[in-house]
Amino acid sequence: MPTELMIPTRMSWPCNWHEIFDRDGPLLLEIGFGNGQFLVNLASRQPEAGVIGVEISSPSIKKALNLIEESGIDNVRIIRAQGHLALWTLFEVGLIQGVYINFPDPWPKAKHHKRRLINHKFLHLLATRMARGAFIDIATDHRDYALWITEELERSSYFSSRLSFPYVHKEPNRKPTKYELKALTGNSKCYFFKWQRNQVSAPNSFLIPKEFPMPHVIMDMEISINTIAENLVPFKRHDGDVTVRIVEIFRSVRSNTILCDTIILELPLEQRIMVGLSRRERGDLIIQLHGTGQPRPTAGVQMAIRFIAEEIRKLDPESSIIRHNLGEWSSID
Repeated sequence: MPTELMIPTRMSWPCNWHEIFDRDGPLLLEIGFGNGQFLVNLASRQPEAGVIGVEISSPSIKKALNLIEESGIDNVRIIRAQGHLALWTLFEVGLIQGVYINFPDPWPKAKHHKRRLINHKFLHLLATRMARGAFIDIATDHRDYALWITEELERSSYFSSRLSFPYVHKEPNRKPTKYELKALTGNSKCYFFKWQRNQVSAPNSFLIPKEFPMPHVIMDMEISINTIAENLVPFKRHDGDVTVRIVEIFRSVRSNTILCDTIILELPLEQRIMVGLSRRERGDLIIQLHGTGQPRPTAGVQMAIRFIAEEIRKLDPESSIIRHNLGEWSSID
């Protein structure tokens, strides 16, 4: 049976991985698996383990899925996501037994260093999801990034080297990745980090986002859908760590509906959703999620509905809220 691609926003938070793999073996994670050769080789060598690959590149995912199908192995699962999103939402505390990070993008320009995967916050998140004593193997062929990784690992309280030094330049019996072969062909030096999660407790400040019922607001207002469409403009608003941006507003030519193309930024995820505004038969206006995509009803989604409702009320001061299910945001009344 072909391996199914897994999408975090369509999965349980957190997942029951032992149920997914139908085994109680160790969970091993590769973040950024490239063409998937290392991942498939790992799973073949450790059939008792559940091996999880996390990748954002669609071509890389396609190659890995083809390799998995060709190999016939059944202990690999592929997640399409950024590493921090997968770790934050899909794994319980202390669950992962081993992590591989092979040749992550070094983002060599100084102004891009903030985009590097390995930093203090990421290592803290990783530490909360790893079992004490679990290993982490990192490889890079970029000297500056190797020094950066060394500094970040040594700065962290939660990891210790399994060697007497931060890294080595050779790792026998290792299945080389595509980037590793390219580096060796070009006579570049590789840096292999062999560290482990130590016994220091890592406070879990990365709580699974709370979910709510699918939000809606029902309003009593006299102005027409056309008037709303003509006067409602894109906007950007913040509330704490959540940012909501209305990118574009569309007026449906087939129905008495407005669609708001909406981006929601909240840790640890970004969602792009459609919010629909439409008249019901009884004449009131309902603001709710449109059927496009599969949005996760997080606090940010609730805020998006609230912000849009507040902007619409500005267009008609005589309007009123009939009811809503925005929970703690009842200040909309």
